[in-house]
Amino acid sequence: MTENNNMPSDEKGFSSRDLFAKFKSKQKKSIGEVGSGDEDLKAILAGIPKENWAKFLAGTWIGVVGGLAYTIALEKGVASISGKESKVDIRDYIKTAVEVTAVTSVELLVKNVTDKMGLQIGLGKDNVKKMAELINRAPFEMGVIATGVAPQVEEATFRSLPSVIVGKDNKFLDWGVGIGAAAAFALYHAIELEENKDTGKKTLNLKAKPVVQFFAGVSQWRFMRERGYRNAAFAHSLTNAELLTSEAVERLIKPNKNNSRT
Repeated sequence: MTENNNMPSDEKGFSSRDLFAKFKSKQKKSIGEVGSGDEDLKAILAGIPKENWAKFLAGTWIGVVGGLAYTIALEKGVASISGKESKVDIRDYIKTAVEVTAVTSVELLVKNVTDKMGLQIGLGKDNVKKMAELINRAPFEMGVIATGVAPQVEEATFRSLPSVIVGKDNKFLDWGVGIGAAAAFALYHAIELEENKDTGKKTLNLKAKPVVQFFAGVSQWRFMRERGYRNAAFAHSLTNAELLTSEAVERLIKPNKNNSRT
């Protein structure tokens, strides 16, 4: 009995220090490490030259303008076919832009804190890597796709279609469907297939916590219901542009020291 009580706690590898270290390691792996802990991603971002970030930035804002022009033309076309009048009220766009910028500012502050904590609350790690690689290969085109093409497709899928199904006057289903659509939109940005290097098998990876995408989806649902598809798509496009501009400007002003091509 005496020998067991006096046995060193680390003889069997179960000291409190070891257990805490194992727990901390598992927790860190489970929440993901985009931005602060992913060395592959850091290397990819560090390898992107300044001129690519500049092209990406230009493409991002051209995508916003192009997407806005497309939605206005689309709505006017639909209105002319149906015999209805379509008016463009610049005040709605200004109002939407102010609201989006306020929300995006909060998102950037939160993301800055969570990145330092090692929390992955946005896109899945592999999705971020793919985006970084595309910026490296086709920066201008990637900027246009991120703000001019993707928002149109996603708003039509996750906001416009559910909104048509719900109808204008169904207050009972309105926010229930909106929150459900926002959850689906968030999962769409987080789900990834992770390949096992040893077996080659692919499994679903749900390590990312798409909190930003969920709240953006809820916000865009409000725009859709109150101001229509045009404003929802514009809000989505502008949100992407502001978040991506923040990253691009940071890279242009304070490039990674490892970036030997800049």
